[in-house]
Amino acid sequence: MTMKVFVIIMAMLFSGLTALGADRMDSQPVAASRPDAEKLPDSIVWLIQAIRRLPSDEPVAPGQQGYNNYTTQKDHWLGWLDPNSGTGTYARKSAPDRDAAYVYNRIVEPKMLLWLISVSGVKQELVQASIEAAAGASTLARKSAAIRQQVPWAVVEAALLERE
Repeated sequence: MTMKVFVIIMAMLFSGLTALGADRMDSQPVAASRPDAEKLPDSIVWLIQAIRRLPSDEPVAPGQQGYNNYTTQKDHWLGWLDPNSGTGTYARKSAPDRDAAYVYNRIVEPKMLLWLISVSGVKQELVQASIEAAAGASTLARKSAAIRQQVPWAVVEAALLERE
């Protein structure tokens, strides 16, 4: 794949990054429109519960890049997933038609992604490969994309389900 094609694809993927409030590009219903959606392993409620069960990372001083109003990436995830938390750097809207895969694929903060894959139980070789891939990228969007290329949502989801 040429760099130009890669940049176009990345621009398409990361356009409209208003977190959970961006408009869907397709009309297929996802987790929230199904019966018992909150119990499904791809729902945002399930993801929040799974993250709450994970061990926290070491707190850092407030205001560091990648943390904003948080001192841990665990808190960053939980605050980011809750549109009512008021801890994000921009307003988020509730979007009941989004699922966990959608969220994972829209995060543009490598520290969030690396923490989640590191503590969820993903194989250490994949964690290390994602760290190395991110190190070779120049922007947050490219770093995040490189991490997801090494560890797609299905791998994280399987690891989180294994922990249950």
